[in-house]
Amino acid sequence: MTEQFLLTRAAEQAFQASKALRPLVDRLSKATGEAALVIRRVGDYATCVEMSQTEHAIRLSFVPGQIMSLHRGAGPKVLLAAMGENWAARYFDRLEPSPPLAERDTVLADLPAIDSQGWAKSAAEVDEGVWAVAAPITIAGRVVAAVTVAGPEFRIDESRAEQILREVVSGAEEISRTLSTWRQ
Repeated sequence: MTEQFLLTRAAEQAFQASKALRPLVDRLSKATGEAALVIRRVGDYATCVEMSQTEHAIRLSFVPGQIMSLHRGAGPKVLLAAMGENWAARYFDRLEPSPPLAERDTVLADLPAIDSQGWAKSAAEVDEGVWAVAAPITIAGRVVAAVTVAGPEFRIDESRAEQILREVVSGAEEISRTLSTWRQ
């Protein structure tokens, strides 16, 4: 295949993925009453590629294109866990400035559980007072992104957190199936 054909195919797939991701984040935001976003790994960072905000007066001050670390927050940790323990350890070695050793050890210890259970939760890891849950979006068994729902901790009690977790995991599984059929 020529390079131009490969670039064209990649652009078409990205456009198709965007068409699929927008309804997912809109549906999750409406079902949960909180912000929904899709995050992808770009090198040693995570970035938001799609987002749907809630209508609440108090909401996230997050925007698509925003870059964040891979070791704080539910979505980034899902992406970091998918890279494997060795990659994650090398990631921490590359960080400047290095996070505290205790934070590094805690994150590295949590990654196998995140990977095996297929989701991550966080509270006040990226922004104070913000709770989030995320699950991986996979294509052909490879994590390509994470879908996240996040909102203020004060609005999310234990019962609501469980309902949001179910919605996020279900949405991630659904979009993974959809994107996998496009890739074939």
